[in-house]
Amino acid sequence: MRRVELSGSPYEMGLQHGTACAEAVNAAIAKVVYGSTVDAAHRKRVVRQMERNVDRVFPEALVEMQGIADGAGLRRDDILAYASCMEVGRSAVGCTNVALRTAEHSVVHYKSNDVGKDSIGSYIFWDIKPDKGHPFICVSGPGAPWMGPGVNDTGLTFGGSSIMNTDQDWEDGIPTNLLQRYLLQYCTDVEEGIALCGSTPVMNHGMNIMLTDPAENAVVVERSATRMAVRRMEDSAIWCANHYVTPEMQAVDDRSNTAFRANSEGRAALLAELTAEAPHSLEQVTRIACAHADPVSMCQHGPMHSAFGLIAISRDRTLLASDGYPCQNELEVFTFGAQAAAVGS
Repeated sequence: MRRVELSGSPYEMGLQHGTACAEAVNAAIAKVVYGSTVDAAHRKRVVRQMERNVDRVFPEALVEMQGIADGAGLRRDDILAYASCMEVGRSAVGCTNVALRTAEHSVVHYKSNDVGKDSIGSYIFWDIKPDKGHPFICVSGPGAPWMGPGVNDTGLTFGGSSIMNTDQDWEDGIPTNLLQRYLLQYCTDVEEGIALCGSTPVMNHGMNIMLTDPAENAVVVERSATRMAVRRMEDSAIWCANHYVTPEMQAVDDRSNTAFRANSEGRAALLAELTAEAPHSLEQVTRIACAHADPVSMCQHGPMHSAFGLIAISRDRTLLASDGYPCQNELEVFTFGAQAAAVGS
């Protein structure tokens, strides 16, 4: 997996991002923004509202987006449109998160990234040292400052699972993906992460947000534009897929895509079986990442595809990532300030 380091001010990090990944950023914009069938006038309205809202909540994100645009030879509006792609045109994106308490490694957090097959091979390992907040490492695609699942220097881990929800907050909300990035940059533990999730308005992209920390806390924050609920790990396991579980979130759970809903519920049911084995271990987590079953698998090969799998070990501030299907690719180990190595090397 390609490694990119970013450091400094928001603009400096954006410029480094856009310069290092110019070809990939341009390709992402061409596909997601200019290759979309979304009405141009609708996109423009969303982008302008998003710009106003982000300027109130995380203004540094706009500065970073300008840097990405300058580095990649694009307009800032192109990056804004890309960063709001889930708000402009909703898509059924998968992803599963599961955390297990193990004897050897404390809490181990696994996230699959289940998207279109054409996204396989496009992800990057990011080593980020901002001039404000916590340094963190994560895996994500190029083109926006939102970043993806990872761990920061305090051991806080984050991973998200998208939700098809029905409520919206266009007046104040920001893209949920931006909130996720700043969880790692500005929070030191699970409780601070929960607080940031609760205080940050989001537009319309619902999310299950898993957070873990070295104190063996593990939670799923069920978040929509107007509601939030928190599930905490009981005993030694917790997981989430792409639907809400808590009663308070059911009113905004969109069940209209029956195939997507069945896939999500199938993965949750499979995890109930796979996590029943105890005591838990890191080796068990790697088996879960590669698990295949009928009719739904953890490692998905269609219609959604597990473009990468990522194991975050909070206590060790370490990530293990597969670049592509977890069942077919060797895990690479990433730690702060260290080069990647294959597991077992």
